[in-house]
Amino acid sequence: MKRGNTAVIRFIFGAIILGLAAIWVMTTSQPFNALAYTLLGIMIFAAFISFYRGINDLRNQRAGLSSDDELSRRIREKAAAKTFTVSIYMWLFSLLFAVDWIPIESVKEFKFFIAFGMMAMVLIFLFIWLYLSKVGIDDENQD
Repeated sequence: MKRGNTAVIRFIFGAIILGLAAIWVMTTSQPFNALAYTLLGIMIFAAFISFYRGINDLRNQRAGLSSDDELSRRIREKAAAKTFTVSIYMWLFSLLFAVDWIPIESVKEFKFFIAFGMMAMVLIFLFIWLYLSKVGIDDENQD
């Protein structure tokens, strides 16, 4: 992928998220409850993270640096691996126990439950990625 495309793709991705959130807000016929506000906040947070990474990519490109170096790639891979592990346990817990606690009587409520779980997976990835970006990762090549 060319160097200039990553920033543009991040901006487009953030714009799509904000556009879908705006369509959802405009087409809803009932007032939002706390869970809907939570999902809307997660969507806006994910869009702003995408814009933030796009701005950093543009700054790095103007400075002549690569936007995707080996360390950031390793951090992203390690965050994805940890997110997969955590999200498997999250889905296992939610499908075994939370479905019994939260009455789901219609397909619409089940879709909302699945959407909330998918947004939780995005948040888990973002928090693990931010943590690993600030703390760093261990060198696995040490003896």
